[in-house]
Order: sequence, then C-alpha cells, then structure tokens
Amino acid sequence: MNTTRFLNLLKWNIIGNKRNLLNTILRFAAACFFIAVMTSISSWLSGMADYNAVSTAAKLCVLLFPVTMMAFASELTFNLRTKQTIISYSMLPASNIEKYATNFIYKTIISALLFFVGLLAADCLQALLSFVIAKTAFSLTSLFFSEMSWFSSEPGAICMFLLFVHSTFVFGSCYFRRRPMLWTALLWMLIPMSITLCAGAVLGAADAFAEQNGYVIVLRFQPDDFPVRLMAYLVTVLLSAFNYWLSYRLFCRIQVINNKVHN
Repeated sequence: MNTTRFLNLLKWNIIGNKRNLLNTILRFAAACFFIAVMTSISSWLSGMADYNAVSTAAKLCVLLFPVTMMAFASELTFNLRTKQTIISYSMLPASNIEKYATNFIYKTIISALLFFVGLLAADCLQALLSFVIAKTAFSLTSLFFSEMSWFSSEPGAICMFLLFVHSTFVFGSCYFRRRPMLWTALLWMLIPMSITLCAGAVLGAADAFAEQNGYVIVLRFQPDDFPVRLMAYLVTVLLSAFNYWLSYRLFCRIQVINNKVHN
C-alpha cells in the first residue's frame, strides 16, 4: 500500500465531492436544528430557555448519530453505482486495497466529522435563537457529549456491538447494489428472529425428550464471567473481520460486475 498514492486518492475523493460534503453538513445542521426547535418551542413561547428541552434534543441527536453512521457505512460503494463511474474508478492509478481504505475512511471518519460540524452549526443557530427569544441559552453540543456518558458504563461490550453492526452494514453496502441500508436492516431483524425460533424449537424438543426419559435439562449461563466475555469478544471480532474481508472481496468484484441487485 503506497501512502502517497492513498492520500492523493483520499484528497481526490474529498475535492471531487466537496459539494456533496457541504450538502451533508447542511442536512445534518437542519436536522439537529429542527430537533432543537421542536423540543424548545414550548419553553420559548413562555419566554424562557429550558435546560430539559435542550437535553431532550441532545438525547435525540445521540440516537440520530449511530443511525447516520450506519447509513454512511451502507454507502461504501457510493462512487461505484453506474457503469461509467466503475470504469473511471477502475482506471485510477491505485490498488484495490487503497481504493477500499479510501472509501472506508471517507464514509466513517470523515462522515462522523461532518455530523459533528453540522451539530455545531445547529447548536450556534439554536443558541442564537434562544438568546434572542429568552435572553439565555444552553449548549446542544456539550449536552450531546454528556448524554453519551452511557458509553462509559460498558465500553467493551458497546464497542464490540457497534463494530459488528458497522461491519454488517459495510458488507451490505458491497453485497446489495440497491437500497443496501434497507436490505441490511431487514436482515438484522430476520436473522435474530430465525435464530431465536430455531434455538427455541431445538431446546423445546430437547426438553420434551428429557422429560419423557425422566431427566431435567438445566442451562446455566453467566455472561459476567470473564471467560464468557472473552469468548464473546473474540467471536465478535472474528465475525466483524470476516464481514470486512468479504466486503473487500465484493468491492473488488464490483469493478467488473454491474447492473445486478447483488454480486
């Protein structure tokens, strides 16, 4: 992997999509500002700025953030949607791993920065409006980060969960050629339901068989045990790495296969 070539490709992506970046910031700012206005409008009508209203807006923005990150993850192949863009991207003087890493960074790190820039812009607007109406204001941005304190309660488990979810949406972006977020979200609902039904059927049959033969099946599972947690983390990391590897393999194939729902 050539670092100079990789950075040039990343800069080319950013410069070539600067209008889209600006539109993304404006959409985030509009969404966060709309949330702040809707939660604070009743207090503004009373001529005061309500801390709880801004705190509620921050909570809603915290919920919006992972949804937008999954939406961006499902757009990893944003520059491989048409035959012309596939040909243009394939002819760039860069390896497939450099192109994949560029798109990955563009749709994760840069997209997260765009969200925070939009949040900060919305915060300035709502603070200015609140100060004009109620002569006082609260910071939406600071409350946003304070509302994310739940992350420190179980950082390991939350990081593993977010890593696995992100990897599945990245895989879905390379597997589904149309509406990848929708199809990936549907799979996230259908697969756990199928596993639960199958596990329930197997356990029910085993319990009935044991009862007929005079036995009792007792399952003891303690997720707080260190070996259980370590095994769960290891399985999550391996599955996430497998999803990323599959998405990379499909990313390479997309450059030669087109006009299909999936590869």
